[in-house]
Amino acid sequence: MRHTRHLSRLLSLILAFALTASLLTLAVPSALADSDPPPTFPFTKVYDFYDPDVEAGARLNDLISRMTLDEKMASGVGARLGVSGSRSGGGEGLHGVAWEGYATVFPSSLGLSQSWDKDLFDKIGDVIAKESLAANINATGRLSPVVDLLRDPRYGRAYETLGEDAYLTGSLATAMAGAMNGRTEDGYQQFIPILKHFMAYNVEINRLWVASSFSPRNTNEYYNKAFKYPVSAGASKSLMNSYPVVNGKPMSVNPLQHDLLYEWTPDYPGTGHYEYTTTNDYGSGSSILVHSQRYFDDTTNGRALGMAQGTKNGQQSWSFRNYGSADGLRYEALARGMATEQDFEENARRSLSMALRLGDLDQLRIANPYLQDPLTRYGPNRAYQIERNRDVALRAAQEQIVLLKNEDNTLPLKGDDVDKAVLLGPLADQVLKDFYSGSYTYRITIKDALVNKLGAANVSFNRAVDTVAIKAPN
Repeated sequence: MRHTRHLSRLLSLILAFALTASLLTLAVPSALADSDPPPTFPFTKVYDFYDPDVEAGARLNDLISRMTLDEKMASGVGARLGVSGSRSGGGEGLHGVAWEGYATVFPSSLGLSQSWDKDLFDKIGDVIAKESLAANINATGRLSPVVDLLRDPRYGRAYETLGEDAYLTGSLATAMAGAMNGRTEDGYQQFIPILKHFMAYNVEINRLWVASSFSPRNTNEYYNKAFKYPVSAGASKSLMNSYPVVNGKPMSVNPLQHDLLYEWTPDYPGTGHYEYTTTNDYGSGSSILVHSQRYFDDTTNGRALGMAQGTKNGQQSWSFRNYGSADGLRYEALARGMATEQDFEENARRSLSMALRLGDLDQLRIANPYLQDPLTRYGPNRAYQIERNRDVALRAAQEQIVLLKNEDNTLPLKGDDVDKAVLLGPLADQVLKDFYSGSYTYRITIKDALVNKLGAANVSFNRAVDTVAIKAPN
């Protein structure tokens, strides 16, 4: 019995040694000779669509040919084929990552636009993308930038816009979205910026009821122009519909949206004009059925017809609030002959084209350089990134300030020679937040900055307004 135990122990040691040696051999491959070709796909390939060396169009065709009808109707997500890990979604990111803890918070968009600095917007876009991915590698999109044009200052969301000029708005949005996207030469990207809100969104009160009407010239030369710049440049691959009925038809079922996006989106090798997705604004899917739009009857048949038209229009994501399930309506549309399998397959191709560019169809996800970036892939906490991004935040805060000319030295400003200052204004001792602000890691008011520079005894401050408190009845 003793000899048997010794023999068993000896065999176990030999097996353990052999296994260790084989693992070391796998972990440390021998050096390749200069003449050896670089390894491209050093593991067993299950399907062609897994292989990053196969042409993009062939990969998509291979994947779609293997999908069931149910998988196509789910916009291309299918655990059976191993692509359920396709990443999507995200949150708000108007001027920094919002509502998800501490993040780098930049000035409001309207303030940032006063910089007229595309390079600054490029850096801001990259910060938002990387801080998003550092917190959640699976959340690949943010609702940003807002490309609505500030047509009327009474609009309740003016601070979200980049101003009233279509060219300036389009140029800055292209820079910011392009950096968030970060498309490489071989077609990979790190993130999906989602433009808001296509199109003609200028009214906030009763936004689910409002209708916008305008001429073809106003459409092409103004409202659409700002969106055309980032989409046609390949900077943005996704957008959010606006709430209004536009020239008589909701945007989620408006052929104008489909036709323009297909025309503007670059004809990429393998994916063609399919690299874009669309999403509803919160509850705008239900507005085509209820509220004063009521474009479709609020019946099973009417809802199915709305889903069918939206699917043919390229709409991927719906927000119906409490007015029905998008999944159920897809099957209703199919059963009633209002939409075909080919219609749902076309939509699946759009979603899968985006998944391919994110590297989510690659086996082991090793080809997309962004998935190997230690700043995002291996999840350093966001605090590390925030510290590294302070210089960009400072630059943004400085460049968004608009100074008036000090002609004839009306104000005794002497640069570093100033030793005393009078500070007037109701906002000088406040750091305000808007609806889309992230959580500040620190706050410094204008008053704080002057006190830090000159000393409290040398700064005279007055809010210079009479404050009246009014109690609202509600």
